[in-house]
Amino acid sequence: MTTGFKVSLVLRRKAFYYIFHVFTPVIAICGLNLAGLMIPIEKRGDKIILGLSVVVAQTWYLMAIAPDLPACGDALPVLGKRTKHMMISCHSLFD
Repeated sequence: MTTGFKVSLVLRRKAFYYIFHVFTPVIAICGLNLAGLMIPIEKRGDKIILGLSVVVAQTWYLMAIAPDLPACGDALPVLGKRTKHMMISCHSLFD
């Protein structure tokens, strides 16, 4: 007996739009976030500067995609949830 699940993704625009404008910035910001973990603790200033830069990048990215998010609704869109989780993880890593 095997169990499984099916995921369907409905894109209203061309796939290149989502890859270039959504997924690439998220992956780049996550990469910067992980790079902050690899900086030695002795270089505390560099670690703080990188952490603040990641927070600024996340804030700018959220403001850039805000017009594409629904104005109102019952539930938070998946992209909004992902951005929220990314911001929370960044803040918890650098505290």
